[in-house]
Amino acid sequence: MRLLCDEKFVSIHLAHTLELMAMTEPNVETRNQIACSARRLPVLQSFAILKSLCTRKEDSEDLQIPLLIWWALEAKYSGPTGKEHGDTILSFLSDKGLWSQPIVVNNLLSRSMRRLASDGSPTAIANCTKLFNLSTSPKQSTELLKGFEQAFEGRAMPRLPGDLQLALINAGYDRLPLDLRMRQTTAFSGTAAWKAIQTKRKNFHGD
Repeated sequence: MRLLCDEKFVSIHLAHTLELMAMTEPNVETRNQIACSARRLPVLQSFAILKSLCTRKEDSEDLQIPLLIWWALEAKYSGPTGKEHGDTILSFLSDKGLWSQPIVVNNLLSRSMRRLASDGSPTAIANCTKLFNLSTSPKQSTELLKGFEQAFEGRAMPRLPGDLQLALINAGYDRLPLDLRMRQTTAFSGTAAWKAIQTKRKNFHGD
C-alpha cells in the first residue's frame, strides 16, 4: 500500500478503494498504513480517506492512528510552500458530521485550534472564530479552548478581534483572564492586583 501512494497521486478508483478500506478494514496495522499513505496524496483524496478513518471509534484511544491523522491534516495546512493550503484545516472540520466522532473531538479539535492560533495571520485568526462557532457542545468548546490557550503558553496574547473575543467568552473563557492575557489596562482596574501595583508604583516614585 505504501508503494501505491509513493507517486503522491492515485487513480479515482484506487482513491475510492482506500476510502472504503478506511471505513471497513478490520486490521489496525493496515489502518495505520492507510493513515500514513493519506498524507502523501492530494488534498481532496487525502481528506476523503482521513474522514473515513475518523469514523473508526475503536481507534480513538489508539496510540498512533489519531496522531497519524493529525500529521496528515497538518501537512496539508503547512503545504509545500508554507501557507499554500492555509484554509484546509477549516475546510476539513467544516464537515459537521465529523464533530461527533471521538477521534475528532479528543484528538483533532485542540490541535487544529492550536495550529491556527499559533499561525497568527489574519486568515488563521478569522478561522479560529469560525471553529469556535462550529462547536455545538461543552466538550467540543473545551477542547478548542485548550488548543487556543496552548498556542499562547509562555507568550503574551495579542489583541484579538471582537468577534473572536466573543466566541472565546461564549465557549467558556472567563472575561477577566482573557483581558489580562491581552495586557489590557482596563482589565486590571478595580482588582486587588491592580490596586497593589498602583500602590507599589506610588511608593517607588514617592507620589
